Amino acid sequence: MKKFLALAVLAFMAGTALAQTERPADWFIGAGGGVNLGFDGQKKIDRANSHAGLGTAGDFYIGKYFNDNIGFRAGYQGFNISDKYTVYAQDKFHYGHADLLFRVKDAIVPYVHAGYAHIDKGFLAGGAGIMFPVKVGRRISIVPDFKATLTNGNIFPTDKKGLGGILSGTLGLQVSLGKSAPKHTAPVYVPTPAPAPAPAPQPAPEPAPQKPVTPEPEPEVAPAPVPATPARELAALPDNGRILFIFKEKTLTPEAQETLDAWAAYLADHPEKEVIVEGHTCNLGAEWFNQILSEDRAKAVKTYLEGKGIDGARIETKGYGQNRPAETNDHPWTRARNRRVEIKVK
Repeated sequence: MKKFLALAVLAFMAGTALAQTERPADWFIGAGGGVNLGFDGQKKIDRANSHAGLGTAGDFYIGKYFNDNIGFRAGYQGFNISDKYTVYAQDKFHYGHADLLFRVKDAIVPYVHAGYAHIDKGFLAGGAGIMFPVKVGRRISIVPDFKATLTNGNIFPTDKKGLGGILSGTLGLQVSLGKSAPKHTAPVYVPTPAPAPAPAPQPAPEPAPQKPVTPEPEPEVAPAPVPATPARELAALPDNGRILFIFKEKTLTPEAQETLDAWAAYLADHPEKEVIVEGHTCNLGAEWFNQILSEDRAKAVKTYLEGKGIDGARIETKGYGQNRPAETNDHPWTRARNRRVEIKVK
């Protein structure tokens, strides 16, 4: 068990080192069941003493995605290994494992794993596998999981030498536990007050006359008011009208709500202004899904502003899907800035 815990800590540290800060941490748990094929590397002529055969498999785990690409999980896998040639059905295979996940796409997640295996004796084990998560709800996915586990043949009861292992396939459910987003405070828009009128200039005191002079009074000059410029007020709004969203989400974050509060104050101060709200996504996922998501993001912003008292007739919404990225989609940190809504004054 100590060896497994050490491997789990090392895998977790490796995942943390590889992770970029594109998106908040995403914790998840899962469990599944299926079948396995065990083997101990014995030759066919020694089949009567081998430990090959089909059996049942079960697995449960907890893990975390650090970003779009790198994740970690730790779990326990247990098997019954049966064999029609021997009485091996009573033997059970226990495996505590730590996995380093490499998410290629949302539905393709290969991984490498290592841990501590035990049948009759315990020994280090490792291998590789692949998952194919299929999302069926906001937080729930169905996960086919195929894993190859190799270990030393010495763990088998008959002390067979050489390489042994397990091939397993399970089908289970994975549940997302939510995201922990870093908190930052958005700047607050403060309407620009109208400038106070300058005081009227006072006439200069008359000098002592050296000869009779009739001074002409200076005309009073009215102070010229300094008009408030809309451009200066727009510049005071946070994030230049850009609101970011979490991957695949259309729900407004607390930071986005603070930014929209500033926009609501601006629009309330300028009832003559109208805006266009444009929704966008990154290039991950199906194009038709991203088009719908971009429209939903724009509508979410409009609904929030209407809730703050802004007339919806002043707000036009558009969705552009993944077709108008603000930056390239080559890196996690640039894709994050493409998941956005932009507010523009007409």
